[in-house]
Amino acid sequence: MTREAAQREAHRRNTSLRRPARHRWFVRAAGADGWTLVKVAGLPAGLAGPLKTTTEAKPRPPVPDDPRPAHWLNVGGPWL
Repeated sequence: MTREAAQREAHRRNTSLRRPARHRWFVRAAGADGWTLVKVAGLPAGLAGPLKTTTEAKPRPPVPDDPRPAHWLNVGGPWL
């Protein structure tokens, strides 16, 4: 099967699904023989819809220096 024929068949099968959130048909290369259809089950409902823009997380602020006095840091505290 050619890639174009496989894509047409996958599109035809995907449009005729009653519940597209349960599974979808995709095209996969079948080595030197051509292309084949693959049924992928268990896709989340959000994946069946259009993709959304992503939001980038802001970098975390640097960790501040330890506010304890140097003697407490080096020796172990005021009780020594």
